[in-house]
Amino acid sequence: MDIRKINTEENRETITSDEALLEDFFNSCQQEIDDNGFTEKVMKGLPVSASWLNKIWTIVCVMIGIAFLYFTHALQGLADSLKTIATQLHSFNPTPTMLLSVILTLSALTVIASYSFFQREDF
Repeated sequence: MDIRKINTEENRETITSDEALLEDFFNSCQQEIDDNGFTEKVMKGLPVSASWLNKIWTIVCVMIGIAFLYFTHALQGLADSLKTIATQLHSFNPTPTMLLSVILTLSALTVIASYSFFQREDF
């Protein structure tokens, strides 16, 4: 087992964050224990249903979001709004329908982006 001295001032300067400090500590204290395959058997015996449920839930939410955007014609409204903005930028006068489609589309995209961000494994 390789034990590193982490209490010196030089080593404290090289370790810039708590995560790096913990990783360094656990890597230096890591040791293999012979368990005759017990750990692998336990890992294979764990249920995988939670992973499948998460994937199914994600697919259902994405399909609901796409259906919402399709049935509310939000994407068409957004495209029309952007077209109007591009062609009549000098005399832009937004309508309530135009603003609603922009708000709905941006809200849906924000929810999808937030979900993707919080589902990252390194978060």
